[in-house]
Amino acid sequence: MDNKKALNVFPIQITIIGRDDIIEGELVRTNAPRTVEKILAKLPLTGRIIKRGNQLSITVNIKMGKEKPTTTAKKGDIGYWPMSDAICIFLDDMEPYGGINIIGTITSNLDALMNLRMGTTLKITQK
Repeated sequence: MDNKKALNVFPIQITIIGRDDIIEGELVRTNAPRTVEKILAKLPLTGRIIKRGNQLSITVNIKMGKEKPTTTAKKGDIGYWPMSDAICIFLDDMEPYGGINIIGTITSNLDALMNLRMGTTLKITQK
């Protein structure tokens, strides 16, 4: 990994509380610099998921606006949804309502998130 990429990519780990599953991902500062900085400052973050179709959300309380917003998300994308002030993990390709800031991606074990129930607790930490 070159130095420029290393300065902008932050590995994260998502733990499903009560299970042994570990999901790895990365936040990419160049995608939405202010949003990623605010989220990194909040880590570690623990919250209960809200499940909407093929999207998992966790409220983060950073109150950021749109930053390089998009209306498309790919399976495995991590986004920040300003409308709900939440981190979203996309379990399939979709078009989220209102625009999101793509802030990273899941890099391993996305399948562990597929069948979670509403209210399951996740912990996100910087690796």
